[in-house]
Amino acid sequence: METHLKCRGCGKEYELGGYFGGCPDCASRGERGTLEVAYDYDAIASRLGPTFWGMAWDSLWQYAPLLPVADTGNIVSLGEGNTPLTLSRVVSEMLGLRYIFFKNESVSPTWSHKDRLHTVATSMAKVLNYSKSVASSTGNHGAAAAAYASAAGMDSVIFCPEETSKLLLDLISTLGARVLITDWEGRSALIPEMVGRGDWYPALFFGADYASCPNPYGVEGYKTIAFEVHRQLGDVPDRIFFAVAAGDTLYGAWKGFGEMK
Repeated sequence: METHLKCRGCGKEYELGGYFGGCPDCASRGERGTLEVAYDYDAIASRLGPTFWGMAWDSLWQYAPLLPVADTGNIVSLGEGNTPLTLSRVVSEMLGLRYIFFKNESVSPTWSHKDRLHTVATSMAKVLNYSKSVASSTGNHGAAAAAYASAAGMDSVIFCPEETSKLLLDLISTLGARVLITDWEGRSALIPEMVGRGDWYPALFFGADYASCPNPYGVEGYKTIAFEVHRQLGDVPDRIFFAVAAGDTLYGAWKGFGEMK
């Protein structure tokens, strides 16, 4: 299998599919194994020409050979990716460091890096024939989930905590999702029940422990941050810093640098 799922614990491999509870083999032994997308890098590299890493297209799907969606007809894109890498003026001077750059994800379709996750996650929802998606968010994640679900013609429900700002709630609703307000614990019960029915797609994180419905696909979109930074700098940075949250962005970019190597 050129592209497949592989357990980071036991190493068992599976065809791409709706595995949203971790590794079944580990679960059968009362253990928890995290599934992630794996590739036959030798086979893929043989098809990549010398310009693959150096060109900028109109979305992150220029890196499709290293993403899990084989049929381009299933791609749901709003033109995400290829965001600017801007040299800092003020912070560089404050810290006495000459080259500090900001990767400006605010120019993404819904104004955050979450679009990278959802273009891949939603495209895989189409591959797997889902028509409904569910997510949990305090704002940016929900906005991106709603936008990409709408673009795919999918119904979506976003659970938000009470403290989410009205502005963000209105934005998520405007982008086409049904917003439901719950307490923090409520979503941990509701989302697994919905996903367990088999007809709701979890537009969630790679390590979504709180919902017990980790999605192994969306994190692949964050690899493209590494690909772009390398292209824009012409090199690999000495250091790169992330806002961590659930950790998907950090892990995805780390994986991306490893794939380039």
